[in-house]
Amino acid sequence: MKASLKGAFNGLGLIIVGALMGQPALAGNSAADHLVVTLGTSLTAADPDPQKNWQVALEKGLEERLGEPVTVVNKGISGGSSQDGIQYVLDDAVALHPEVVTIEYAMNDAYSPYDISLEESEANIRHIVEAFRSADPDVDIFLMTMNPIVPGTPHAADRPNLDAYYDLRRRLANDSDLDVHLIDVTPNWGDATYAKMPDGLHPSLAAAERYLVPMMIEALGDAMEVNTKTD
Repeated sequence: MKASLKGAFNGLGLIIVGALMGQPALAGNSAADHLVVTLGTSLTAADPDPQKNWQVALEKGLEERLGEPVTVVNKGISGGSSQDGIQYVLDDAVALHPEVVTIEYAMNDAYSPYDISLEESEANIRHIVEAFRSADPDVDIFLMTMNPIVPGTPHAADRPNLDAYYDLRRRLANDSDLDVHLIDVTPNWGDATYAKMPDGLHPSLAAAERYLVPMMIEALGDAMEVNTKTD
């Protein structure tokens, strides 16, 4: 039996059940021309205050690039895995009919006490992709690798096979039948240090805005520019 998300302690902190439904859209763009949904772990959920998350910089950067309103909706789950994403936020996320979706989850799929195999992780990601595709065949879906973990920390010890879960995302992105994109952020981080990940795992906002957000703006912006030209 898989570990229950509710009340579990996974080395990321005690999970707050009230955060399971993700965070609201960022400020102001109720009439946005473009809607992006971000799915994942606490690396996506980040701070309980949505204005202190990297999605603010992502939203601003995409608006500057496109010259049009953009809304980014944060559906990250602190302590969540891909199976929790399916259970707690997938239906709500699909119902938003986003133009673009990003999916990470590898960090907690690799968390040993959750006992999620590579095969189960793959099946969950395929399920999530198919749910969005069924609602909108034209949705752009990006799988993501995230930051490395500072070596020698409990976080690293709890995820001895993290690289294999990142490699799974790379393999799935090469599956032409699945038809998804990849934002492979991990190499961009370079060495994992406490300067970047103060607790050994979670990036500071400044680090996320330096190493993560620019790659997302480039990849998502390319896709959204194509969509704008073909609408």
